[in-house]
Amino acid sequence: MTNFSSIKELVDIESRIEHIENLALWIARETSHLDQPVSQTSALISVVCEDLREKIIELVKRLENQIKEFEKIIQ
Repeated sequence: MTNFSSIKELVDIESRIEHIENLALWIARETSHLDQPVSQTSALISVVCEDLREKIIELVKRLENQIKEFEKIIQ
């Protein structure tokens, strides 16, 4: 797998997370007066999406640091 394909996959994942988050926020807004449990669940989904995004970013940063450390060792 090339760096470009890895980046593309990360962008695709981010796009999917953003899509789910936006849908969840829309559902939360549209159902806030009609169905409180659905609205709350949708709001929770959007929070989980944000948390997932942050965890992916942190994972990528750690992997980048590990690669840099490995490169130092092999040089």
